[in-house]
Amino acid sequence: MKMDSFVFYASDYLSIKDMTNAQLGTYFRAICEFALYGSTKMEDIELKYAFNLLTDKIKRDQAKYDEVSKKRSEIAKKARSKQLLLIVIVRIIVIVIMNVRVRLLT
Repeated sequence: MKMDSFVFYASDYLSIKDMTNAQLGTYFRAICEFALYGSTKMEDIELKYAFNLLTDKIKRDQAKYDEVSKKRSEIAKKARSKQLLLIVIVRIIVIVIMNVRVRLLT
């Protein structure tokens, strides 16, 4: 599952604090394109190192997110299966009770 956001950590600021505003604009746009759409276009060699540092973190965050999402999905499926089983059991009990009641009344 693709995330619709990404985290910019305070420690990431160290790699960009000396950039000019123009460089920051280019860098931030490239990071957004990578995080949201997977684009790895970074043509500015001076910015490439900082770009690679953050994209590696985003990839790790994405992997963690995917792992947690998968586990939660599996848990939800198991819970849903248990709910459905409980519903079936309750319906069977109701049917049995109704049949016993009908037999007692006749």
